[in-house]
Amino acid sequence: MKKNLQKKILILLFLLIFLVSCASPTPQPTATSAATFTPTQTLIPTLTPTVTASATLSPTPTEVINYGICTPEQFRDCPIPEEDLFNGKYLAFLRTLSKPFDAAKMKQVPMITLSDGSLIYDISNLPNFEDPSTAPFRRNVTAGMVEAFGHEYQIFPIEYPNPTDPLNSANNVWVIGVRALYNPNTGKPLAGGVVKEGISIWKDGMNIAPIVTSSAYPGTGTIDPLIDMTFQQNGQEEMAARFDRFRNGDTTALDGLVVRIYIARSQNHWFE
Repeated sequence: MKKNLQKKILILLFLLIFLVSCASPTPQPTATSAATFTPTQTLIPTLTPTVTASATLSPTPTEVINYGICTPEQFRDCPIPEEDLFNGKYLAFLRTLSKPFDAAKMKQVPMITLSDGSLIYDISNLPNFEDPSTAPFRRNVTAGMVEAFGHEYQIFPIEYPNPTDPLNSANNVWVIGVRALYNPNTGKPLAGGVVKEGISIWKDGMNIAPIVTSSAYPGTGTIDPLIDMTFQQNGQEEMAARFDRFRNGDTTALDGLVVRIYIARSQNHWFE
């Protein structure tokens, strides 16, 4: 009897231990351990490109120098450094002075080459531009002065419309006309009265700007050093081709170039 009771007690103890073990929770992985294996956590980082301060999409605009606006009489009040005629700085200033041309008023006259190589407008039906507002160019937008190679030069820029886009002033062409103020035979400066007379002729006796197609003075063979810089930069053959293009109507051929213009009177109205 006693043995049967002990046996029953042991059975009840085993059952109790079994029930307790079944009631204990199964250990679960922690949030930290689970995050270690999630597919969203990649071992190779994604690189996002960054834009640095030097990675600009467009060049920084260059400041335009104001050389002033002068009448022909005031040309000395608008000095221009020699190098600025050739490095584009003076041209950049001139472009700020561009204005639209009136296509309805522009008179189209072909250009011809004189025996000395100068370019003027056809002389078969003179005067060509008795009314300056009908000319396909502007002569008196501004004036200036350059001192170079021991000489003074008057600067008379001439504005032309671009033949491919004549109504868009942003594409206008500027030819930098130069008149030397010294005698090519002696190298001495022109007298003040001669300088004033030339200005008077330019303003009142001429409506065009004859362009010399050489760095030498017609009839003398004397090379002007300032004008020769244009020919040295571009080459003689290239300049000859450019003058041909200009004569045939492509004004862009001389855009920004420094060339000589001459000032003279003609009883036959050649320069009007």
